[in-house]
Amino acid sequence: MKHEVWIDRRPEGYGHGSGGKGGGWPGLHQVVLLRTTREYLDQIPRPPSVEMHFYLTSLPRSHKSGSPEALMAIARKHWEIENGLHFVKDASMGEDASRNKRASYGMSWVRNIAVFLLRFVKGGSTKEKQILINAVPRIATRLLAMRRRPRTVIGER
Repeated sequence: MKHEVWIDRRPEGYGHGSGGKGGGWPGLHQVVLLRTTREYLDQIPRPPSVEMHFYLTSLPRSHKSGSPEALMAIARKHWEIENGLHFVKDASMGEDASRNKRASYGMSWVRNIAVFLLRFVKGGSTKEKQILINAVPRIATRLLAMRRRPRTVIGER
């Protein structure tokens, strides 16, 4: 995976109907384009996919957090959260497919707790851990009964 960063330090032209005044975002200093190119290593040859993400920031380039390297680290941290929590909740627990709107807030909290607890279950992927808990429900009851965070991974039979 390759990451490239472009920064426009003249953001006054951004934003629909801004009239050249910073896009209607007071304090806008930089517009960042992060382009990610992903090359696939599969047996089936396919072209690389390119994703472009735009970020707006009030950090001036002169600030230590406004450098291209620092802005890329901030963007990576954002996607780390997205991939570590939201993707798990959607792919493994079907959160986006849920049609129950009345209980969505409460169920979101239940899924958050489940993702947190799954970190302490032995196994590689979230799916493997879910299969293990289905096979040995005692693991789930041990996790829920704990008063403190477990120091070791649970799941040995």
